[in-house]
Amino acid sequence: MPAELLHRLGTLLCAGPEATEALGERIGRIAPAGLVIALDGELGSGKTCFVRGLARGLDVTDAVSSPTFALQHAHQGRLELWHFDAWRASSGAALLQELGPAELGRGAVLAVEWAARVRELLPPPRLEIEFLHVAEHERRLELRVRGALEPSFVTALARILIEPGAAWRVEEAADPLEPPPDPPRR
Repeated sequence: MPAELLHRLGTLLCAGPEATEALGERIGRIAPAGLVIALDGELGSGKTCFVRGLARGLDVTDAVSSPTFALQHAHQGRLELWHFDAWRASSGAALLQELGPAELGRGAVLAVEWAARVRELLPPPRLEIEFLHVAEHERRLELRVRGALEPSFVTALARILIEPGAAWRVEEAADPLEPPPDPPRR
């Protein structure tokens, strides 16, 4: 199996849940059908806040909460949003295996909290976001693309990260005009 392509998009600082939700909303506005977002970080690091914003960007009107005990919530919007919580890895893995690749790729946006616990089940073209505690209300978000996502989406995402006046602060960012690397040849 070839190594998965990894493209670092950048590192951001979000000062509070409002900034984290704002980033999620901006990404939701440009999210293509079938996008998989793998979210990792400590408890309380902002994963659900991000998904709340993502849902708003997808024009979801119902409330978004962590699906820890339900494992999965589905929300209707411009695109359907499937919000998984893989904290209880064996249950989350069983659910993802039950859905299978055909269901995962049917056009919904898939956001998976605690994604490291089911990473081998997630399709490789995905956006990965790691949430790190910096201070009580500040989080560092590291964004990466794994696999070959649509180049126009990756470029639009890189531009969002460096938007003037954004609610987040950029620590490091990829050049939005530089296309992501080509996938490895088989």
